[in-house]
Amino acid sequence: MKHSTLFRNPQVLARWVVSLVALVVVAFATPSVRPANAQEATCSLDSLRGSQGCELRLDDFKRYDMTDANEQHKWRLTLDHATNLFIQLFTPGADYEVWLYAGDNSTLLGGGSHEDQPVDPYVMRYLQPGTYFVHIRSPRETPPSTGYVLHVSELGYAQPAAVQSAPLTSDSAASVRSLSLFSQRGLPWQIAFSPDGQRLAAAVTSLRDLGDQESVNGTGLLRDYGVKVWDVKQGREIASLTGGGDSTVYDVKYSPDGRLLAAAWGNNIVLWDASTLQFVRRLSGHAHEISRLAFSPDGRTLASGTIDGQLKLWDLSNGAERATPADGGDNNDPITGIAFSPDGNLLATSSKTSGVTLWNVKSGTRQGSLQGLSDAVIDLAFSPSAPLLATGSRDGGVTEWSVPELRQLTTLPSDGRVRAVQFSPDGKLLAAAYEPSSGVAQASDGTDLFDPEQTGTAIRLWDVGAGTLLRTLQPVYPHLALAFSPSGNMLASSGPDRFVALWGVPDLSGATHPAHAADRTPAMLWSDNFDDPELAALPSSTPDQPRFTRGYADGEYFIQRIDPSVGVPTTVLPGTYADASVAIDTRIVGDPNGQVIALACRSSSGPDGDSQYRLSVSPADGSFQLSLWQSGTSTPLVPWTSDASIHPGTDSNHLELSCADAAIDVLVNGHQVAHVTDATVRRGAFWIGVDGGQSEVRFDNLAVSLR
Repeated sequence: MKHSTLFRNPQVLARWVVSLVALVVVAFATPSVRPANAQEATCSLDSLRGSQGCELRLDDFKRYDMTDANEQHKWRLTLDHATNLFIQLFTPGADYEVWLYAGDNSTLLGGGSHEDQPVDPYVMRYLQPGTYFVHIRSPRETPPSTGYVLHVSELGYAQPAAVQSAPLTSDSAASVRSLSLFSQRGLPWQIAFSPDGQRLAAAVTSLRDLGDQESVNGTGLLRDYGVKVWDVKQGREIASLTGGGDSTVYDVKYSPDGRLLAAAWGNNIVLWDASTLQFVRRLSGHAHEISRLAFSPDGRTLASGTIDGQLKLWDLSNGAERATPADGGDNNDPITGIAFSPDGNLLATSSKTSGVTLWNVKSGTRQGSLQGLSDAVIDLAFSPSAPLLATGSRDGGVTEWSVPELRQLTTLPSDGRVRAVQFSPDGKLLAAAYEPSSGVAQASDGTDLFDPEQTGTAIRLWDVGAGTLLRTLQPVYPHLALAFSPSGNMLASSGPDRFVALWGVPDLSGATHPAHAADRTPAMLWSDNFDDPELAALPSSTPDQPRFTRGYADGEYFIQRIDPSVGVPTTVLPGTYADASVAIDTRIVGDPNGQVIALACRSSSGPDGDSQYRLSVSPADGSFQLSLWQSGTSTPLVPWTSDASIHPGTDSNHLELSCADAAIDVLVNGHQVAHVTDATVRRGAFWIGVDGGQSEVRFDNLAVSLR
């Protein structure tokens, strides 16, 4: 992605940062009065890990007189390392304020007043270790029937509040609230729900060109890209698919039958099995970056449009290119929107200067077009229940057209630029995302980036039948993409603030807080079967080529130790984790005598040496060892022990090493061979390696999961 000068120019970038700070100060300004003592509780970061978060039930309601800040709830929050926080207040009543103070209890860091939103999130990023105080205040004369619930979790583990299962309607639109935020380390350019509504995928574009130097948990730049897959119910990332190279990822879509997940990755389309997230195939043929994707309703055809206006149709039964519409790529005009009609007979495309075109899918011929529109059409969507096509333009107009004749029916005017339009699954609601109408830079696909100095950000919900505005939602930044859940009970939006937000009507009659970690099952973060080295995440080069090598061969990953005097050759897996497991198939190549397979979890480097939990397996004699390494010194937790579960010689073994809380577990070929309790090392990376003499180990079917 070629980012605008808004982010390449240091002075403009500095102005952007100052504007962001000013936005927070203006939006959350309040007198920095030292609050009186009230209810307190302590939440350590350990309890934030594992997704359960911290909760405090505030049944002893205290009234806050707006003219005298002397009554409020106070909650002490203790952090042991730098982190991002997601704070939610669940309450059956309205009118409250949430403020965050530094450890001196008088320095205001931020917060917000939400007079009309019973449930709303509050995000504070990159807090350093220390003590903080969260204060809740309300002007209500009488307490609510049930107490408030304050919930805090690390970003990446936020879960929606209990949400009503009924679809959003014109009657319930007024009660729509922001429910949760999923954090990204890049810009979530497009988003898509799986057909069963259990997962949400985001096409995340790298921010590496923005000069962003912020860190997460104290380490690492905020540079990320790829396809992120979230478990909607558990509210956490379960997969990070990064094997398509470092090209821009502009779009992501699930097939209607839920079998495939597709991403527009540079000028290729990458397909995964939507359930297992294993690579299926790559579709190649475009010369330029693909900007938009769309599956046909029967799931047999995939349409792709590029930044140079080229349109292609793909047969998903064999990955072959179908007949391309006759004049679908002659104008070098970026395709900004693409959608199939509900019956699959028509395909609509929008572009920056050429308006809207309807194509006959079977014949590949032009069915109709809209020319001479007042401004560029940025997005479009077919109604699932009526012969309607909605378009969103850069001049702020949302227009409904009858199809196939493309006769204009209704225009829903508003200020700002329309970035996305989306019908609800029943076709009764239309959502439109707006951004400011001026000062917006352009990306290479012809769409617009944001200018944080502008105002006017909004997501508007319209009643399609009546043509009336039902509700205006206001995220902090303009949001780029919208997606209704398949049941229609939630609307997801994503924007350059790096968050995917979920909006819906909370169910305040029952449980109003997220489930705890004990109720959750392990969720896969990412996997790799090593069948395609170009899509793999592990390195194929070696820093010490004469002494050891590593790479891909015959659908496997290998590490070969050439010089017996070298230390244990390893490959570090992406990411650092507190509670996770690694599973992998391994086998020895050649004589197994003296060869050792090694796995490690929570590995980190220090000035005195590495710390980690290491599993060593010797297939030659069927034995293993589990050891704690601390500052380069090894202590056996389980000494070398023979176990019949280990397949001998050069046979393949399936190894799993899990580090969750203080429990370290080892499974070999599905049988648990070790369980120890040790909390010395709390966080770090996984690695795989080989030990012994001149040895080679092959690896296959790698999977990393949260515990």
